[in-house]
Amino acid sequence: MIRLLALWQESPEAVEYDLIRHGERWRNVGHSLSWRDVKVILEMQQPSDSALWMEQNPDHMWGLPEFLLAEVVDSLHMLWWSKTKDGHKNRNRPKPLERPGRRPERMGKKPLPLDEMAVWLAERVPVSA
Repeated sequence: MIRLLALWQESPEAVEYDLIRHGERWRNVGHSLSWRDVKVILEMQQPSDSALWMEQNPDHMWGLPEFLLAEVVDSLHMLWWSKTKDGHKNRNRPKPLERPGRRPERMGKKPLPLDEMAVWLAERVPVSA
């Protein structure tokens, strides 16, 4: 019950929308709608078109075709850049399109401060047992 209340507090509109899709309302919880019913509707086998699932997975719209298209665009940018003066002098390299789930790598001429380096390493190096 606590988890369901937390879901409702985090995403009230998405929860309400998904309940409405099932012919229910949040205000019916505890009356004509049991907590178990709410759990089944919100947590069990959420379809990828449910409002709650889409809110919890903001990158849901990126499938294989979108990733491949981003690769094509990046390749074309690099090809065009390599034919320019900047490409011959290796400056102003085009940045790749941002992809969901991947943070852009920080590469630069200045060293990272220790606190930023700790965060960077924590995100990339698995913790051994």
